[in-house]
Amino acid sequence: MAYCSRCDRTVSDAPGALAQHKRYSPRHHICFKCGFDFTDEKSLTRHYISMHGYCPLCEEDFGRGSRINDHVQDDHPWCPSCSLPFRTTGELHEHNLEERHFTCGECGDWFKNQHNLDQHKRTHLPRIYACPVPGCAVRRATYTDVVLHIVAKPHESMTRIEFDEYIINSALRPLVVAGGRIVRRKRGLYQRKDPIDTVEDWEADNHWNGGCYECPHCDLTFPARQSILAHLRSPAHDDRIYKCKDSGEWDGCGDVYPTLGALLQHVRSGCRSTEDRKAIHERLISVLDESKIERFLERSRISF
Repeated sequence: MAYCSRCDRTVSDAPGALAQHKRYSPRHHICFKCGFDFTDEKSLTRHYISMHGYCPLCEEDFGRGSRINDHVQDDHPWCPSCSLPFRTTGELHEHNLEERHFTCGECGDWFKNQHNLDQHKRTHLPRIYACPVPGCAVRRATYTDVVLHIVAKPHESMTRIEFDEYIINSALRPLVVAGGRIVRRKRGLYQRKDPIDTVEDWEADNHWNGGCYECPHCDLTFPARQSILAHLRSPAHDDRIYKCKDSGEWDGCGDVYPTLGALLQHVRSGCRSTEDRKAIHERLISVLDESKIERFLERSRISF
């Protein structure tokens, strides 16, 4: 009887029995070009690419060197961590989950993609930036996170709508606000052409259809009263006045967003040049000032 040490089993002495065993065993992955036997399919795939210039997904020879490397990285979903191509993005996604590629080095938590990992990593940064809204003691790791906090969390001293108006009338306006979507009102203050609606609690009853609450602006439905109110009070249907500007001075892509926080996240992802991001950051530092906010609130509330 023949013996396979890798599988720790005996095989018949019949001619070709051992070769047939290796051909069909999940523990053997044999290169049909040179006969080398690998313990796993990933190693065989890397061998095909690096040693033979062969793509096992396409079953096509490209020759060793740049042609095969360009092909597997450009024509297939590619995992740079493992140097492996995949047939579909779904297969690559499953591979990333199995290998836990997106793991936080600080706490060991792992995530489905690089974006989620990057978002998580900011939770480990020192929270040195204070929320400038009067009476709020919250601190965040970046000024962008401070803005996201202000937009998402109701404050007694300053509503989301008032913060939006403050930004529109601040030194940030030339850098982040689409000029055609704001107008000037009395006392020289700017406001949105399409103002954000203030939603009262009783308004939820207007959207009850007998079985659930329906949003009047989209197809979403909600089982609970507080859910429809939270949706209507969110920026989901606000006019997209915040723009990644593309002008002679600022080099943006032109995308628009309903809130400053959403735009800053977009800018943070690397859309704008380093100089642009620095200019916006410096202007943001100046704007997120508690005393300036207090003066604006006094002025704006008198002007109504």
